Formats: sequence, structure tokens, C-alpha cells
Amino acid sequence: MSEIEAVNLSPLVLETLERDGQMLTANPPLHLHPNLDEETQQLFVVEDKALDLLVFAFTREQLAEEVRQHVFFCWDAYAKEQPERLTKAAQDLRTAYLNRFHEVFAISEYVP
Repeated sequence: MSEIEAVNLSPLVLETLERDGQMLTANPPLHLHPNLDEETQQLFVVEDKALDLLVFAFTREQLAEEVRQHVFFCWDAYAKEQPERLTKAAQDLRTAYLNRFHEVFAISEYVP
């Protein structure tokens, strides 16, 4: 006999995102409110229009991973780019990411 578990639609709160030694902190932390997709009711979906974020996944863990990947993609594509190389909409997105995230650099040990 299998049990049916309640769907966890509690907010997904992300303060720090990491990728290959790179770390971004969100200020304030991201509070994303998952919903189920309208068509199948099987995918978790989150959206943040200010960050041009719309991701979906089958599990909350996958959803958090998709958000992480999206944020790092946008950080690399917009926040790190020179503003004059971007369209007005891309400059606005760059500003949104720079206002929301800060890159944290780890202090590495000095080895002579």
C-alpha cells in the first residue's frame, strides 16, 4: 500500500546560491511561492518577474536547482556584462540582479 503525501507548497527561501566555488547571496533572501502548473498539476512552478525568473520541476529539490541555475545564468549574462553592450531591457535586468545579489569571494589560503 502506498501513501499519498500532501504537496508542499510552502515558500522556497534561498539566501545563498553556490556553483563551483562561486557564491551569490540574495539580499533580501528570495522567497519564492511554488504553485502547481495549471495543465497537469504535476510540476512545481515559481516566478519572479523582477528577475525574469520562471522555472518548473517535478520536485522541490529540482525546483531549487533550476532557480540556482537560472540565477547564475543571468548573473553571468547580465550582471557581469558591460551595460553599454546590453539592450535597455537587459540593462534593467542587470540592475535588478546587481541590486538583489552580491557575489561573495572566499578568502583562499596563501601558499608560497
